[in-house]
Amino acid sequence: MAVFPNGCPHCGGTLAREGDEIECINCGRESAGNRIKDRFYEQHHDEILSDIKKLGPVKTRKKWQIPGATFSQLGHRWSVATSEMTTPAARAPTDNHLPAFPEFRDEWPEGIQVEWMEIWLYLVTKQREEVNKV
Repeated sequence: MAVFPNGCPHCGGTLAREGDEIECINCGRESAGNRIKDRFYEQHHDEILSDIKKLGPVKTRKKWQIPGATFSQLGHRWSVATSEMTTPAARAPTDNHLPAFPEFRDEWPEGIQVEWMEIWLYLVTKQREEVNKV
């Protein structure tokens, strides 16, 4: 049995651990601890990731009852940007019936990135000129 002084979040008493169960010596409250929860999330890793893709992060958190901070830490631990896992909505067409300008992506080759920046600068300059005319 391991003893942890000043550990109980309820009474500030000493916590004692036996196996995976943690119990306060003073008030008798038990805590499953974060390790059991972490093991559960790790066991269901693939299911949680597929739910993020299908349902989105908010509904997945509700389905699996994962607190926000824990969900964020799981994303860091699994090297997953949960916001990127969902499919983005299609951007609305512009007024001149052309498709919207694509968002910048780090995966593009360097030459494409440079061209994107040049075109973006040109478009922003044109928009500013139109605003200044009015």
